[in-house]
Amino acid sequence: PEFALVNLEYLEIVSLEKLQPILEFKDENENAACIAASISSVRLIDNIIF
Repeated sequence: PEFALVNLEYLEIVSLEKLQPILEFKDENENAACIAASISSVRLIDNIIF
């Protein structure tokens, strides 16, 4: 079977308050994972708060 190739454009863990990259996690619900990837001609963008 053929599988779609996922091209990760970026993955950044940021502070939800300032949207700046962080080196250590903040308290719960103060962090976000910002993700962009493409599969064929479809671009997927998501921000996950944790």
